[in-house]
Amino acid sequence: MSREIMEIIEESLKVNTKTLLECEKCKEKVERDHKEGDYVNKLTDEKCPKCSNNMYIKLIYAIQPITRRQPLF
Repeated sequence: MSREIMEIIEESLKVNTKTLLECEKCKEKVERDHKEGDYVNKLTDEKCPKCSNNMYIKLIYAIQPITRRQPLF
């Protein structure tokens, strides 16, 4: 495989993993970058920016960046 094709494949496999936190009390949501050790329903040490209550991990998801590429052929 050519180097150019390998670079395109590697670029398309890159993802950005995000974690969605939710406040136990007021249900305020905060998105942040994923950290090692995160899992769904984990109670975190992070405080809600609205009411200062504890937050838990509601969702973990990945975003694949949209890249504009030139056609291969």
